[in-house]
Amino acid sequence: MIVKHKKNILSEKAYYFLRDKIIRGEIKANEMITEHNIASYLGMSRTPVKKAITLLETENYVKSIDGVGTFVIGISIQDLSDLYEVRKVIESLALKTAINNIKSQDIEIMMQKLDDILFKYDNNEIIESSYIADIDDEFHNLILNNSRNNYIKKLFNNIKSQIIRYQYEAYILTDTGKDSTIQHKEILENIMNRNFELAKKLLENHINWSFNVLSQALSNNISID
Repeated sequence: MIVKHKKNILSEKAYYFLRDKIIRGEIKANEMITEHNIASYLGMSRTPVKKAITLLETENYVKSIDGVGTFVIGISIQDLSDLYEVRKVIESLALKTAINNIKSQDIEIMMQKLDDILFKYDNNEIIESSYIADIDDEFHNLILNNSRNNYIKKLFNNIKSQIIRYQYEAYILTDTGKDSTIQHKEILENIMNRNFELAKKLLENHINWSFNVLSQALSNNISID
């Protein structure tokens, strides 16, 4: 039986706490993160918090400046472009094996969630941007998780948290939840029909559209950078 060291458990707790706050925009770009404040809030020493911050720095979430402090890194258009270029390739490759591997029941469950969102939009109900982002994540995970290519899954896991961050940012900055959901539904319908070529084309168009929407928002200085 493998038992995790207490310090590792605490550093993981601090890591996920900070990462989720950054992803959800609760800690803004250029905002300072102090080890003392985070440690005090989480009820732990500064050592696991320092370890968590070091890991976040390697993942390009924060930047430490000697003698000044640690700050959240903002979203840049170049980073966004690089990420979405890789994302499009990975998800298209994942779809190739996933399309015949996704269970009809799972497709129906996702379709119901998308229909529920569209129903709320059509009835002018308030929908939290975080909820839209979570369903967006579920939709794309349905494709990735059903791919038979384990190397693709590993590659995607390396960039997944950054993609989620951009998804949250997109739905916070722009009113595109309905358009995105309609596109997801169209892709899903073609997955249901096992039409790979059309589903692939729609998926790539969707990722291109997502990039254009968010990059335009960033260019207009609506972003957090």
